[in-house]
Amino acid sequence: KQNAKNIRDSHGDYFSLAHLASSPERFAASLGMTPEQVTEAIDARKAASNAFHEQLVALTKELETKGLSAQEIGRIKHEMICSHRYENLRNPFVCRKCWTYIPICVCLLVASVD
Repeated sequence: KQNAKNIRDSHGDYFSLAHLASSPERFAASLGMTPEQVTEAIDARKAASNAFHEQLVALTKELETKGLSAQEIGRIKHEMICSHRYENLRNPFVCRKCWTYIPICVCLLVASVD
């Protein structure tokens, strides 16, 4: 009987997030990237997140000066945050369909069964 702890890939390596993330090189290879490309993706995600945070702070100040209620400001910020997370993901290495890490995503397997 196979479970998530003993599934192996075609090379005989364990197919788990813990195994794939056990070294930067192994994680990068599981994504089809180099460690440098992984670092660049992480840095780009952090830069986008920081820029978005600055945008939210500026917007909050602007909306407060317009006299909007805290509830209205919260609703606007919530919509912006949801949109930002959908476009930029919470993590640069997750599947857009199921939100699991790409190396262990099974969306393609499920699609092939249908």
